[in-house]
Amino acid sequence: MKAVLLVTKEMEPIPDKIKVLANWGWVTVVNKKNGEHLDGGNHQMLEGEPFDFAKWLVKLDGVWVGKGSPMLQQFEIRHVDFEDIEEAGAEGKLL
Repeated sequence: MKAVLLVTKEMEPIPDKIKVLANWGWVTVVNKKNGEHLDGGNHQMLEGEPFDFAKWLVKLDGVWVGKGSPMLQQFEIRHVDFEDIEEAGAEGKLL
């Protein structure tokens, strides 16, 4: 399964079983309405088995999931659970 995520400091290190397919560099997430800086991290496309993503991500309060093209990326914050990851993996979708 593949996922486009903003990998923040709280998410590091990336587990060995998760491969970085692309790293588009450091991104700062900004609230479009008020310009507030919300978070920052490396904008990456990752690949791995659903179970390995689940073990890594479920301990976090939420993760920034990319939506759209890398150049004009928008992010939404989501709490990831085992069911989300299993469904995405089974359907071959991005998380």
